[in-house]
Amino acid sequence: MTSINNGKSEQDEQKRKSKRRREIFLQSHRVLPEDGLALIGSIAMEATYAEQVIEEVIWGLLDVGREKGFHITSNMMMGNRIKLLNNLGMEVLTGKLKVEFKGLIDKLDEAAKKRNTVIHGYWTKDYHDLITHVLGKDKPGDGVIAIRRNKSGAHRGEFPASLLEDVAFEIHQASFGLKFFVQKNWPKIDDAILERGLQDEMAYYRDVLGDPDEVTD
Repeated sequence: MTSINNGKSEQDEQKRKSKRRREIFLQSHRVLPEDGLALIGSIAMEATYAEQVIEEVIWGLLDVGREKGFHITSNMMMGNRIKLLNNLGMEVLTGKLKVEFKGLIDKLDEAAKKRNTVIHGYWTKDYHDLITHVLGKDKPGDGVIAIRRNKSGAHRGEFPASLLEDVAFEIHQASFGLKFFVQKNWPKIDDAILERGLQDEMAYYRDVLGDPDEVTD
């Protein structure tokens, strides 16, 4: 028992030293707390999952298989994939479905823009809130923003760290909404193309939540 406890103590000490080393030497850890850094990772992953769905729907609308479809979309940036998806969808939809689809595209586009600022932005302290910071009343990560500039250096936008969790969910919900739309209106694409069909995902939520409607509300 003593050797087990000693081993655990050594592991705990190693974790403490590792955490301290990150806090001292990594600028990212001096700007954002660990949960903020973890959320940036979640945003990157959720965006990757969303891009996969977008690509697969594009392949389905073009009626090409994965291999040919990959050659078409693999070198596209996310914004261009969303534009292509919009153009293809608008060609085959009519009436209210067009309006509904455009709403989904807008959500995907907005989530993608936030993702770009979060991932590619320069994270720093926002000294507009200087008084709170100087008085030492802010918590780690408070008043931290990501600043993004265009190629000419002009200010392009900024994003507060306090909304990181919201972005991860926005990306997921936009992607889930697209899957839901495809399942209702283009079931052949859902069956033949989507790697993880809507029914599989709904079954997962049913197991975890008991009520998948919580996800789509």
